[in-house]
Amino acid sequence: MTTTAAHIAKVMNRFALTQRLVGKLKREEVLVEIRQMLAEMERHYHKHPIIYTTVDFYQNMLDPGEFSNYRIWVRSTKYPPHVPYGQRQWTFWQYRSDGHIAGIPNAVDQNTFNGSWNEWRSWLASQTGLHAASPVSAVS
Repeated sequence: MTTTAAHIAKVMNRFALTQRLVGKLKREEVLVEIRQMLAEMERHYHKHPIIYTTVDFYQNMLDPGEFSNYRIWVRSTKYPPHVPYGQRQWTFWQYRSDGHIAGIPNAVDQNTFNGSWNEWRSWLASQTGLHAASPVSAVS
């Protein structure tokens, strides 16, 4: 692992821990670390990161409008995203952490993209260069 990648991993681990310790940390200190992490990730990956956030972390650290130039991936398993995240536009929504998919023995997170199938294909291509196949419709 390169020094930059190791540093990013360290900061991301700190960020994950930060999300669990929301009430015990100072907002301004956390925001400084997030800014550093995002800048490092952009330098390393040459991509604009998406911020994954829980309701508590968003309400205590990011709201109102922090990092509004970044897309967010919201985790809200109790309510639809418009309830805890207000008017903030989200890109992905993790709506379950205990989903089941055939062939996977353990519970999985389930997420949705905020857009149409064509918007998903466009977003995926712009971020990764990959092209999603058309969805398979169920036949009864």
